[in-house]
Amino acid sequence: DVVGLLLHMPDGGRAIEVRKRKVVRFKGAHYYEEEPEVAPKPLAGSQLHFFVNGQHQGVAFEGIPEGTYYPMASLYTMPDQTEGATVTANFGPDFQYPPPAVDGLPSPRAVCEMAAEMAAEKAAAEEEEAAEKAAVQNASA
Repeated sequence: DVVGLLLHMPDGGRAIEVRKRKVVRFKGAHYYEEEPEVAPKPLAGSQLHFFVNGQHQGVAFEGIPEGTYYPMASLYTMPDQTEGATVTANFGPDFQYPPPAVDGLPSPRAVCEMAAEMAAEKAAAEEEEAAEKAAVQNASA
C-alpha cells in the first residue's frame, strides 16, 4: 500500500526553533542572550490527513501545535520478527497517487517544492543574525 500524508499549517503560527537571538558583549567577549523556552500553541485551522492508495481517510488530527515540521518515518517490528521492515519515501513531485484536493484547503504541495523556500528563509535569518553580531562588534570596537 501507498500511504500519503497531508499536513496543513495555515499562516499565523510561529517557527518555534527559529528565533532572533540577541548578541551581548560581556568582559570583552560576545555571547547570545539566554531566552526562555517558547511553548507551542495549537494552531487554529491546522489539520493532518492520511491517504491510502490515493483514497482520503479523513482528518486524523486538528489543532496541531505551531512550529516547523520535517518529514520522517519510524518503523517497528515485533520482538520475534526476523525479517526487517522497510519504507520508501517520495517527497515529490512525481507521485504514484497524486494528492487529491481536500475541501476547504489550498492545493497540496510536494515537500520538494518547499525545500528551496525553507533554505532561503534559513539563509536570510542567518544573514540577519550575522549582520546584528557584526553591528554589535563594530559598536564596541
